Formats: sequence, structure tokens, C-alpha cells
Amino acid sequence: MGVKLVFKIIKIRIEGLFDQSSHEFNLHLEGITILHAPNGFGKTTMLKLIDHIFNGRLFELKRIPFRKVDVFFSDQSRLEIIKERRSRNIVDETQVERISYEYHKVDGESQIFQPKLRLTKRYSITVLEELLPFLERVGPELWEHTETGEILDYHDVIKLYGTFLPLAPEYDWPDWLKTIRKKISVHFIGAHRLLQTSPLQSKNKRQNREKYQSAVRHFSNELVLSIQSKLAQWSAYSHEMDRTFPERLLSARKEQEKLSLSSKEQIEKKLKELEFKRARLARVGLIDQITEDQNFSIDNLDEFTCRLLSLYIEDTERKLKYFDDLEERLNLLLELVNKKFLNKELVIQRDQGFVIYVNNRKKKLEVDELSSGEQHILVMYYQLLFQTEPGEIVLLDEPELSLHIGWQGQFVEDLYDIMTLRKMTILIATHSPDIIDGRWNLTVALENP
Repeated sequence: MGVKLVFKIIKIRIEGLFDQSSHEFNLHLEGITILHAPNGFGKTTMLKLIDHIFNGRLFELKRIPFRKVDVFFSDQSRLEIIKERRSRNIVDETQVERISYEYHKVDGESQIFQPKLRLTKRYSITVLEELLPFLERVGPELWEHTETGEILDYHDVIKLYGTFLPLAPEYDWPDWLKTIRKKISVHFIGAHRLLQTSPLQSKNKRQNREKYQSAVRHFSNELVLSIQSKLAQWSAYSHEMDRTFPERLLSARKEQEKLSLSSKEQIEKKLKELEFKRARLARVGLIDQITEDQNFSIDNLDEFTCRLLSLYIEDTERKLKYFDDLEERLNLLLELVNKKFLNKELVIQRDQGFVIYVNNRKKKLEVDELSSGEQHILVMYYQLLFQTEPGEIVLLDEPELSLHIGWQGQFVEDLYDIMTLRKMTILIATHSPDIIDGRWNLTVALENP
């Protein structure tokens, strides 16, 4: 039986970006590809273009000036996204744009999808003002954000706050394109990482407003909810195992099968491994802290005692294994962040999330009192570890923002640790040579148009 090939992107070609430049690059086999160029070359726009294509944001595709994008896959098939301009009115020469998805298979067969370019729903001004009261109307279709002072037109409002509005039907994607989008999952992490927004709901809609919150605090609260959810699931699972323990013990005694742990040395080794595992779980707040080391003294075990301890160890291993994925990500987050913090320590507590200690735990610091560089590194690593799925393509824009030059030099090494755990592919846009840190074999230099 042949080896099943993984369906993935191997090369991307973009033509007519901003109507003036074209770029082509391969995704590196090591899993990290770095696009580098000075400001103004369209690095961020290229990442957004890829994000919009695979996440079906047709309205956003319309706003980006490009002519064609070719995506080459590992099975030698190709997805072509074409933007066409067509005259709509001969008199005033107005034009409309149409997006086409064309999939070209290895056998020569092609499939085409041409969605209608339109907003999924046109909201009335009354609805927008009722549901988004933090916007103050200053023109026919212009609003001012009451907290930031930013002026937004209708399209900006839909782009930024469309998720807060009533849902509209999605485009009717064909099955072949749904399959591609399912196989190629793309996650974009933008450069503006330190601020999160969410609407505060009130019984009186006129009192609804948007709440701005630092990303570190937002993710700290999110982590608390994730841990609590995991603990609730684990509790039900653990209680069920405890309920069936006597039955399984009696059954094992009757069956007289060969013991998996039959010697004192084997049992002591397993018990020590469990204590090490408990310590790692306690370090990230998933179980209570262990106050003192357990000293096991096991001598002259009879067969029933060996069977009892063997079943106990097996049960405990299964219970603790329930936390493996979460525990590994939390411990890696602590490791990567704390080796950069100076005179500060990140601790994770299940009821508080991120806790920052200063001067050997003599003082606590609020998470949003960290420096911008410290917040950036914590937020970025949290997003990579907790807001992505294994196998995704992660588009990471300007990771060097606010980072010390030494931290930039360690960044690619840190990414490899994260990639090993999460099995992701990463495409980076940067203008910092320090991020590259000598790994020029991973880079793609964008040429001047």
C-alpha cells in the first residue's frame, strides 16, 4: 500500500498586486517561510490576500488590488483566483469587479466558481445606530467612533463590526471548494495584537457599548474559562473511573491475567513518573500544588497488592493523560515567556489566568502593566499555542513589533518549539533582519516593483 500524500500548499504566485508588482515564492519544507522587504512592499497585504481567499472573505478580496493569485498544491493541482474588471455602463465607463475561483486538477479537469460580489446583507442606518451605539453618525454614511475618534464609512463598519450584527446567509460554496478550504485551514495573526474588542450587552440596547480590553487581560480571562471547562470535563471522566474501580479490580483478580507491573522496581518507577506528571500539572494550575515529595517504600509485594497498585497506576495515568494537550501548551508558554522576562515571572493559576510576579515573587504586577514588548511576546505565543489548530497555515505579520533585538534573534528557535508541538506551517512577513537571525535559507526577498 502506497503512502498517502498530505494535501498542502507548496507555492504561491501573486500577479498585479496594487496593479504594479508580482511575487512568487515556495513554502519552505522546514515549515517556516519568511517574507522580508522594506515597508511598502505589500507583505501584510499578501498575507491578508491568502487569508481572505481560504476563509471566503469575498468582500475583502474585492478591496485588495490584484489581478490573479495561483496557489500550487502538493498533488500538482492548482487553485487560480482571478479578479476581472468589466464595464457596467458604456456612457460613464463605470466598472465592476468579478472574482473567479478556478481549480485545475492534475488530470486536466477544471472546476469554476464565480460568486456574486455583494455584501451579504445591507443594514439600515437605524439598525447600525441601534446595535453599535459607540458609533456617532457624522455624515450620510460616515460614523465617528466615540472612544477612538476614528472616522468610518459603511464598508469599514461592516468589516470591523459585522460579527456583532445579525448573521446573514453565507455564499453557496460548491462542494469541491468546500473540500479545499477544509483541507487548507488558514489562520491570520495581525500586527495589532495588544487590543481586543467585544460588545457589552445590556437589556437596554441604547446602553450597549464596545469594551476595549488589553489583549493580555482578555486572553488571561479566556484561559481561565478554558481551564475551568477542561476541569469540569475531567471531573466527570474521573468520577466515572472511580465508580467502576472496584468492579474492574475484582474482575482483574478473577481473570488472573499476567500483570503488566509485577516487580517492586517497575511499580516504584511508575509511581515516580506519576509524581513528575503531577508536578507539571500543578505548575500550570491544572491541579493543586504538591506540598512535599512522596517517599514510597515498597517491599515484599504479594500478587494481589501488585495487581491493586498496577490498576491504580493505570487509572491515574489515564486520568492525568486527559490533560496532556493543554498541559504541554501551558508549560511551553511558561518556558518560552519566562526565559525572556527580566526580574519578572509568568505564573498560570486556574482561577486568575496569567499572574505576574516581580523580584522573586515578592510583588505582583497586573498583566496589562507589562511593557509593550512583554505584552507582545506573551500575546503572540498565546495566539500561536491556543488559538490555532494542528495542521493550520499560520500567517504571522510583523512579529518583531516592540521586541528587543535579543528576543528577535531567538524567535525562529522558539517557533520551531511551537511547531513541533502544534504541527503547523508558518508564513511570516517582516522587515527585520534580526528575526531572520542568519536563517536566510528560510527567506523570500520581495523585489522592488
